[in-house]
Amino acid sequence: QCSSGARIRRRDSSKPGVENGSRAGPVPDSSVAEVHALLGEILNDAILVDKRLDAVHSLERLAAHGSSPVNAAKVAEEALHQALRELSIGTGIHQAVEAALWATWHRSGDDDLDQELRHATALMDKEELEGAIRLLSDLISRAPHFAEAWNKRATAHFLCHDYAKSLEDCQKVLQLKPHHFGCLAGMGMCYQGLGRPDAAVNSFREALRVHPGLEGPRTLIEGLELQTVINERLRPELVRAIQALKDDAHPQAEPGTADLPAAMNATEQQNLPVGNCLLACDWDLRRICRIAGPSAADQMDGSVGSFVEEDSQLYFFFVRLRNIENKLGGSSRSSSSSSSRSSVTQQAGDKLESLARFYALRFDCGRIMPLTRVTKGAMSFHLGPGEEHRFCFQLKVGRSLRDAAGGILLRTASSAGFDEAAVNTSGNSSFITAALHPRVPLEATPDEVEGLRL
Repeated sequence: QCSSGARIRRRDSSKPGVENGSRAGPVPDSSVAEVHALLGEILNDAILVDKRLDAVHSLERLAAHGSSPVNAAKVAEEALHQALRELSIGTGIHQAVEAALWATWHRSGDDDLDQELRHATALMDKEELEGAIRLLSDLISRAPHFAEAWNKRATAHFLCHDYAKSLEDCQKVLQLKPHHFGCLAGMGMCYQGLGRPDAAVNSFREALRVHPGLEGPRTLIEGLELQTVINERLRPELVRAIQALKDDAHPQAEPGTADLPAAMNATEQQNLPVGNCLLACDWDLRRICRIAGPSAADQMDGSVGSFVEEDSQLYFFFVRLRNIENKLGGSSRSSSSSSSRSSVTQQAGDKLESLARFYALRFDCGRIMPLTRVTKGAMSFHLGPGEEHRFCFQLKVGRSLRDAAGGILLRTASSAGFDEAAVNTSGNSSFITAALHPRVPLEATPDEVEGLRL
């Protein structure tokens, strides 16, 4: 289904054989010898690149149905899969082998059938999915052995969000082409659509065993596993934030304070020890006062709080995190904090990476609404020792907020890159929660809030 799929390692024999599950008859020794010689050239780094590329193209021709006997074609295709597993990822030769496999799959041995497949693909590109499905169904009825027709129809069903039908077609593809990494990756995406993350991860891993160079499934696996960890960790933290609101655990605040940064410094929360760093976290919550109407300048630049509708309330959230270098030395140490909810061990120089934010909002009616957000893209940030990160946002609601609480989930990372092993273990000590303790919103004018944002 996808041209970027996965990496799979089935067997590492130096001599290619018939695909797993094939019951084809014996292959002539001359065909085996030719395929073996071509594979040897492809895998030999000492041979000129042009000659190795010629060998890839020769294997592609042998693997194409109609260009060679059926059994010899299967042996040649298996040789391409072996090259895909063993070549260095990202090289031009590796990419040529992947392209050769796709070209092989798109050839049925009948030019008319191949043309119909191209026509169906063109319809899909134009988002004419129903027409593509009809054409592919007719093609499958006449050529049920053509695996890529099944795969393209699986893709069309996926694009129509009919994941169950897409999976049915994927199963047929794998009966015909067990190593079709595009189909394996596509199955994972179908399982994602059906809300079955475990099955999705299994499919993506299988795709990666076949094609180790595909980044799509690798990224999706990490994302799914990280999402699982985040969900496991956010649930109890969100419960704690809600309970803190119910307990009315508010810090002392001075109503009407206009100097917001000073007010935040005065109520800065306790620093969280993180290995050889201290994570300082403070935040403020303000209700923006109503004003008569927007000025001309506000209308043009969309400044914060230019005006508040009569039936809504506008609130401004400001959060500041500081990774303060600990002066205790460079050795690693482990510490436990009730605020961080976990025991964290970190080496000097480690960075912090944001993973998610969560909030509990209590309205004047007493209702508490939870909000969670995974921090991806522009919302994510890395915080090195000595660095500070600030973010702010506006929230418009139909009722007045009585108070709010929340937190930020982060993980530690070495200077060389983030510890991927932390993703796989929900109890890993590299996670830390910076709690945003309950706050009662105080009033501020739009000018005051705009000054804080700047």
